[in-house]
Amino acid sequence: MRGVVFDLDETLIDRTETLRVYARNLWEVNRDQSDLSQAEFIDAFLEFDETGYRPREEFYADAASLIAIPVLQFIEHNQAEIPNHPILFDGAISTLRTLKERDIPIGIVTNGSTRSQTAKIQSTGLDELVDHVVISEAFGEKKPAPGIFTEVSQQLSIDPSRSWFIGDHPVLDIWGSSQLGFRTIWIKRYIDWPEGHIPCHTHQVEHLDEVMGLIRGMLDGT
Repeated sequence: MRGVVFDLDETLIDRTETLRVYARNLWEVNRDQSDLSQAEFIDAFLEFDETGYRPREEFYADAASLIAIPVLQFIEHNQAEIPNHPILFDGAISTLRTLKERDIPIGIVTNGSTRSQTAKIQSTGLDELVDHVVISEAFGEKKPAPGIFTEVSQQLSIDPSRSWFIGDHPVLDIWGSSQLGFRTIWIKRYIDWPEGHIPCHTHQVEHLDEVMGLIRGMLDGT
């Protein structure tokens, strides 16, 4: 059986814009405790985050220092606000609805904590549109480990060679899923293709709205 599997952050959820809005609101509330302008604060906040790949302990410490509040207070606020107010990319809901209307099995595979990723999926309504979600913390392996892609394939009862994986990270999403035989669509967002790493994506797009046009042939049985 064929199916479609998505990454979550920077694929369906605009994680960077979510952080940008969060940082702007944080500055507004704590502006008297910061020496930075709003724009400077947001830029520094996003730079500290490093697109989510910086160790969280380091990020929390540096981000909290921007407004001179205790790290534990910042962590509590961050973990309460970010997962519950994520921003979806344009086309996320319409793409999933189109797939659901065609009775195509839909999955999500994401690295991250079970608590935060589950909250994001539920608060955006994605849980009502997908058939199975694999979160690395709960599963016990992170992308690009083959086991996590095998798990979603088995749970959806799909054949990877007849299915698509869509994600933004060249190695974690695209290379990882391709090792199991998935056809892949790389959504080029904030991470460039690694120099010297052989491209293994079937297609490259910049917007989710382009995805359905690329996989329509598969959905029609070709």
